[in-house]
Amino acid sequence: MKLLIKIGDYLGVIASALCLLHCALTPIALLIPFLTQIPHHDDFHIWMIAVVALPIVFSLLPGFAQHRQAVVLLFGLTGFICFAVSVFWVGPRYGELAELILASIGGVNLIIAHVKNRGYCKACAMSHSSLGERVSRNNNT
Repeated sequence: MKLLIKIGDYLGVIASALCLLHCALTPIALLIPFLTQIPHHDDFHIWMIAVVALPIVFSLLPGFAQHRQAVVLLFGLTGFICFAVSVFWVGPRYGELAELILASIGGVNLIIAHVKNRGYCKACAMSHSSLGERVSRNNNT
């Protein structure tokens, strides 16, 4: 389970960083005339939401069950909600720039959540291992 959380956090950071990169490069790409001719597919955004959601399920939720630090869930859920709202509601109503801003906020929140989760899980594992060492030392005396 700990390995799944660790891998999920790393994949979550990578997926969120890729979303941020996509958001950062899109306005630049729109300035290049031949790139504006490429059809824009909203399916990509839906897939990215799924890719971002999986690490939440496989790392943030089990990590919270392990270390009980609600701040991780707060950042994670805020980030995911920002992503979903930006794609399904803000983008269609207010345009790509508004979608880009809210999605970027979501990406930053998710990166923070996964980094914090990684730190709390490491601290939790270290406290369990030092507790185990103390128990074994007490049993040997």
